[in-house]
Amino acid sequence: MKYYLTNIKAKDSISVILSKKEHRQIILNNRLKKTVKEKNLASLNIINQLKVNKNFLKANIIALYYPIKYEIDLLELIKLFPEKRFCFPKIINKEMFFVEYKKGINFIKTKYGAFEPNGSKDISKNIELYLVPALGMTKNNYRLGHGAGYYDKFFKVYHNNYKIGIIYQGEEVEFMTENHDIPLNSYLKG
Repeated sequence: MKYYLTNIKAKDSISVILSKKEHRQIILNNRLKKTVKEKNLASLNIINQLKVNKNFLKANIIALYYPIKYEIDLLELIKLFPEKRFCFPKIINKEMFFVEYKKGINFIKTKYGAFEPNGSKDISKNIELYLVPALGMTKNNYRLGHGAGYYDKFFKVYHNNYKIGIIYQGEEVEFMTENHDIPLNSYLKG
């Protein structure tokens, strides 16, 4: 088990920072236990926060994600904000880019269980705001993802626009960041 010691607290207690892998296991186990009601409430909470978020409201082209079973579902935003353009991530040859959602675009399940749009036109350079799924977030806005690094690699190139991590309540974590980790601008808790 890999862990990092931070500061020693009162008497015999020691503060321990878990590894990213350990955080992932704990969070995924907790998420799999969430009820439909808890998931729906988290989605509603995030959507309500976005309805008053100045960065979301001023953005016209927004990167969204198609939720897998334990991620917060924000697809309702497409109906609530028809004037905005939404796009979704797609991975080809280990590179991520974003495809605009339009009526008639279908989502295809990948071998890893994610859903990707069947379109192919890359509009990554036009995105103004990113809503990024996360397993956890640090106080300094570093994202705990699944470990493949697709978002970090993407944000090394497309780093100028606002990035909001999306997590459930209680998923703020602490971990040792690595050179490839890219911080987001903020995060919202469902």
